[in-house]
Amino acid sequence: MDGWIASIAVWTSTAIAPAAAAAGSEDAAGPVATEDSQLEEARRLYAEGEARFDTADYSTSIELWTKAFTIVPDSPDAARIKALLIYNIATARERSYEVTGDVSHLRQAKILMEGYAASIPSLFGDTPEAAEERTKITERLNAIVAQIDAADRKKKRDRGNVTPDERPDDGAQDGRGGKVMIGVGAGAIAVGVGGLAMMGAGLAMGKRANDLGELEPTDIDGRRDQFDRGRTGNTLAIAGGVVGGVFAITGAVLVGIGASRTAKSKSSAFVPWFGRGVVGVGMRGRF
Repeated sequence: MDGWIASIAVWTSTAIAPAAAAAGSEDAAGPVATEDSQLEEARRLYAEGEARFDTADYSTSIELWTKAFTIVPDSPDAARIKALLIYNIATARERSYEVTGDVSHLRQAKILMEGYAASIPSLFGDTPEAAEERTKITERLNAIVAQIDAADRKKKRDRGNVTPDERPDDGAQDGRGGKVMIGVGAGAIAVGVGGLAMMGAGLAMGKRANDLGELEPTDIDGRRDQFDRGRTGNTLAIAGGVVGGVFAITGAVLVGIGASRTAKSKSSAFVPWFGRGVVGVGMRGRF
């Protein structure tokens, strides 16, 4: 079968002619005349559908050929016509998918082609043409199935991806990132405050160790212990100052950046604040 659609040249040879040959034995208004008129109307619908197909009006060609299929009598002589109409409707479904991208056209084309394949033995008999036709239809069916699988995979991929309309805007992204930075910064400030507190304790310990007024000049062991406490206090003060300064400054910077990012989407924000000997986090808002 050459071409995209089947040329139904069998209208006269396989259906209308046998019906007309029998007309002499029956009344002209009887069953033969009725079947003859049905085939003529079906042929008219087929020709109109073929013109629509040639002009890429596939949806209309499907409607016309489907209507023609329902008109063709269910008789052995007209079986070939019905089979070829099924083939053509399936082809039009494939073309409709190319235009609309609606995979349901492919699914219907697959069912129709399978129906046509089942009719090949009755159409061609046990001939080389039957084997050739089966090969062609098998290739067509494999191509349709491959297209359906590809369309289904694309649909799954599209469902897994976020469409541009569903992507959060930059403000929302900044808001989430800002909250994370505020949380990390607040934790760093807390560590820094602890370090500064340790520095304060070390300075106080060192200051007390420098006061030797309560010790006797001859109390060597007492003086040695107090000097040790002084060195420990100095060590704590230095370590606390380094840790506290680094973490407090880093945390304050992170909180400040995070607060500026959340300001787009919120009317309140965490902000760092400093006092005499104190570093902390406060909240600023509009009410």
